[in-house]
Amino acid sequence: MGKRQRVCWSLLLRTGSSRLPRVTLIDVVFDGLAQTVDFELGHILGADRYVRLQSRLDEASDALDDAGDRNLEALRREGARLVEEHSADVDRIVAGVTPAA
Repeated sequence: MGKRQRVCWSLLLRTGSSRLPRVTLIDVVFDGLAQTVDFELGHILGADRYVRLQSRLDEASDALDDAGDRNLEALRREGARLVEEHSADVDRIVAGVTPAA
């Protein structure tokens, strides 16, 4: 691969500058997909029937191939924190899928 090809691939796969965070192309694709689904479901189902719970991973890795014990435990803690922080939303979801007694 020549220098020009390396530069083109580098620009394609990584964007950003010294003042901005580096972003990989795959991050842009996944974020764009998530934002599209969020927009579409929000409009189709409406705010009363659609809840999206998403959190930033502060201690766990989001690497798809990191299934080590340490990362799985960190993901469990992140999930527990998400449920705790959004308990009202979780209650609303449960109420929506649980038959009335």
